[in-house]
Amino acid sequence: MNVEITWNGGFNHKEELLALAEKSDTFYLVSPFLAPDIEKIIEEMPTIKNLYVYTNIDGFDMGVEIIEALSRLQKYCEKESISLSMFYDDGLHGKVYLFYKGEKATGFVTASANFTTKGLTKNIEYGILIEDETLQNEMLNNVRNNVAHTLSAAYLSYLYGKAQEFKKKHPKQEKPSFKSAKFVRSEKTKETRYFLKTIGRDGKPHPKKPFVDDVKLGFKKATYHKGDVMVIHAKEHGLVVGIYMVLEDIPEEYTEDTWDKWTYKYMLRCLTPDFSKKWWQEEIKTLELPEDFIIHRLHEEDHVTMRGKDNLNAIRYGSPFQLTKEFADYVLKRLNETL
Repeated sequence: MNVEITWNGGFNHKEELLALAEKSDTFYLVSPFLAPDIEKIIEEMPTIKNLYVYTNIDGFDMGVEIIEALSRLQKYCEKESISLSMFYDDGLHGKVYLFYKGEKATGFVTASANFTTKGLTKNIEYGILIEDETLQNEMLNNVRNNVAHTLSAAYLSYLYGKAQEFKKKHPKQEKPSFKSAKFVRSEKTKETRYFLKTIGRDGKPHPKKPFVDDVKLGFKKATYHKGDVMVIHAKEHGLVVGIYMVLEDIPEEYTEDTWDKWTYKYMLRCLTPDFSKKWWQEEIKTLELPEDFIIHRLHEEDHVTMRGKDNLNAIRYGSPFQLTKEFADYVLKRLNETL
């Protein structure tokens, strides 16, 4: 085991992290505060191809700044083909930076320094650099277990829009403070799931008109929860309508209409309003997306569905089926490219 004291002296925390990054391809970044230009720091780590960010999007009244920083980081990672995963918890206050080469631990730093320019280079900050695989894996497991709310690309896009609305109403960032949690978090679960949901039926296609307001949609089972993400597919048109988020854990149950097999009604909110207000004009064909995804996916093991399929053939059965995060994020990217 190698243990060294770190501080912002002759060799500051940023330089410590850059040195670890040089021999690594994966970076687990755990910090409640993030630099507004976080992507510029990551840009100095060209060997990093897998980035996991764990942060606090509400706890310090910095919601707008954090969301804007993460949005810029996401765009940078897309441009540079860096695999990005984001997680959050309002209680996060610790800072730890863990590096790996494949599955091999290459060292980590735990310190008082946030992942900001001042925190990493200028403030009086102290920490410890540890090179011990057992301790590093133990630390990583602890982070994964405690900071487990997923911040998907779809959520981030939605929150970014809400943050901009908030800035217009409160330009001086006084009171009230912006809180992301009221838009995304479920007390029932921490894990975000992604589904493809069909609307419209044979002989009665979904109308070609904006689909952006909160809406109740029917499901056969009451197995969904707040925070689930639905890619909505218009059956007879064969087109993507948009991406939506489930807003409640417990649906309304309608049993009066015996002909209606979709008795559980969940409220959904549109996360892609700019696309969904003209979805029929953009003509994103649902069944063509898997082929495009396979061409552009970062890893061979990234599939379209959680069953390991690289197609959407299950769409013919009508019921929602689960997608991978990677494919859902790709769909969001395609929708955003039309704007």
